Amino acid sequence: MLEVEPQEYYPLIHKLFVSEIVEAVDTLGASVRRIRAKVREGKRVLFLTFDVDVVRYSLSSVVDTETIVQGILEKRIQEANSSFGKLYGFRFVLESVTITEDVPRREKREDARLVVSGPQEMEDALRRLGRGLMITLKEWNVPLTSITVTTDDLISPETVSIVLKLAEQIEKAEKDSLKSSVETKARSYAKALLPERLNIQVKVLDPSDKNIAQVMKRAKSIEKEIEELTKNEDLKKLMEALGKSL
Repeated sequence: MLEVEPQEYYPLIHKLFVSEIVEAVDTLGASVRRIRAKVREGKRVLFLTFDVDVVRYSLSSVVDTETIVQGILEKRIQEANSSFGKLYGFRFVLESVTITEDVPRREKREDARLVVSGPQEMEDALRRLGRGLMITLKEWNVPLTSITVTTDDLISPETVSIVLKLAEQIEKAEKDSLKSSVETKARSYAKALLPERLNIQVKVLDPSDKNIAQVMKRAKSIEKEIEELTKNEDLKKLMEALGKSL
């Protein structure tokens, strides 16, 4: 799902930006198909370009996906510059964000899409987990349009997050019941596929959810997350190396 050029910046881009893009797009009623990131080195500056392929399952939303994603990335970069930039003597600059949106034909909407993001060595297991859940949800006649399976960290993940996006609005009690059932099924699959230490979290979204409000709430949490990332030893080593080379 993620392509980074040059490849050595893959851990940095994944750590700082991928989960933000995936979650922002998902709450807007779409799914990320692919993220292409290019990093251009300047004098103590890293210029970033993002091309994001998105699948939108509804034409009803008038939300400008590109504007929302760009806002999230700009916020992320601002906080990263205030922490990593000052600490290691360089800064990030967002050069451009391009969103390519595809709306499947109506007859194809029954085919739910699976999006996976996590450590490269775990991607196959995460994909098998997602496919297992898709089969189960189809048997349960759940109106699923997409399922996203991601980890909270690229190097030492502790949590697997599963987001179900439904094509139809359902009652809150039904949504809570579905969430509980999927968590139980996911934990059952995870025992055979993933390390035991990983937690499983499930979120169920339908057209009734307040998309823009969720995105903006997510933006407010970025500052705290950046502060926590500065304490990550693996990322510190990467940043120190970048600071010396730029």
